[in-house]
Amino acid sequence: MKYSISILVATLLLLASCSTPTNLKFEPIKFEISGLSWEEEPYKFSKDIVEKVIPEKGNYYGAWDFAYVGNIEKMHEAWDNEYKNNDSISLEDIEKFKTYLPINAVETIVEEAKNKKVTIINEAHHMPQHRVFTASLLQKMYDRGYRHFGMEGFFTSRISDSLLLADQYPSLSHGFYMKDPQFGDMVRQAIKIGYQIFGYESQGHENGKEREMNQARNVQTYMSENPDGKYLLHCGFDHNLEGDIGGKWGRAMAARLTEYTDIDPLTINQTYYSERSKRANENAYYQLTDVSEPSIFKNKNEEIFGIPKKENVSNDLYVFHPRSKNKSRAQWLNSNNKNTYEISLANTALSLPLLVFAYVDGEKLGSAVPMDIQEVNEKKVNLVLSPGKYKIVVMDVDKNAVVSEYLAK
Repeated sequence: MKYSISILVATLLLLASCSTPTNLKFEPIKFEISGLSWEEEPYKFSKDIVEKVIPEKGNYYGAWDFAYVGNIEKMHEAWDNEYKNNDSISLEDIEKFKTYLPINAVETIVEEAKNKKVTIINEAHHMPQHRVFTASLLQKMYDRGYRHFGMEGFFTSRISDSLLLADQYPSLSHGFYMKDPQFGDMVRQAIKIGYQIFGYESQGHENGKEREMNQARNVQTYMSENPDGKYLLHCGFDHNLEGDIGGKWGRAMAARLTEYTDIDPLTINQTYYSERSKRANENAYYQLTDVSEPSIFKNKNEEIFGIPKKENVSNDLYVFHPRSKNKSRAQWLNSNNKNTYEISLANTALSLPLLVFAYVDGEKLGSAVPMDIQEVNEKKVNLVLSPGKYKIVVMDVDKNAVVSEYLAK
């Protein structure tokens, strides 16, 4: 009985300590964010996104900007305001889908990739969850011979690739999509593991078809110059589709790469079966699921569930992602050895709302990609971080800023 009581008391004390925000001592700092020379402020307050970005550029860009500051709920709402879902399936379709069962996506992908020279996984550019998932594959893929990590949004520049590897951390100037903390940390982890990072984005193309062809040629050139090891490519949306898709593209980058190299890549799709702002807005098949981990659906005949009724265009594997249990700080953020840390901002004199940036200690403030960013309307914040030392920067709408050191244990 005494032993049980001791365990109970210890548990309660641990829970109490976890729920108490850490108080930090903040000092004023001159803080400027510098990214790509042609790009405007990379991190915006929600008010500016609603009043400026969406009216001027559309919900598409609004969704991106909400994602960059960690507002997953508003990200989904903005995206759904732009892209409606009109999917419907029959009772026969539903019954057929029930013959498929979920299996672990990471294990399946790694097993399928071990005998492939090239693996291409896509993302929706507004979905940090997809970048977190790709990051979860990196070490296991490296262990199976993958040594090169290529990304859309990086222009083809050996100088740029070399600077990234020299810095050993991601900076805002390294690529267009880099400003998302989850994209940045995906790259940070890849560098730490030992990948060679390269960009393959097209430059100077006049249309979508030329872009697909140029991207594939850029990958082909890199492979010829770096023949040892396997290649993992992270692209956007439909660029990894195989087969003849018709339309203005004819073929996507993945199919062009096969055309140019005779290599059949493993292609993985993350974009079809992911959450939206409301269940009714989701893909009709995805609405039928409630997976607790990234999953791939397979039937007793070992057939993978893909995109029904699109026989000429496909990917090899389709990932079904779990829904966010709490969109303010989704559980999938805690993948890849990350934990949530509650920090009090009570010692700051700054007025709400605030943007809170967590910079890895040793990475340059304002130009490095933060490990996490949150916009808050109260004097505390929950940051999702890997264990280590950080500089926590807090900035108000007038760009007044303070900084403090923080150790995430």
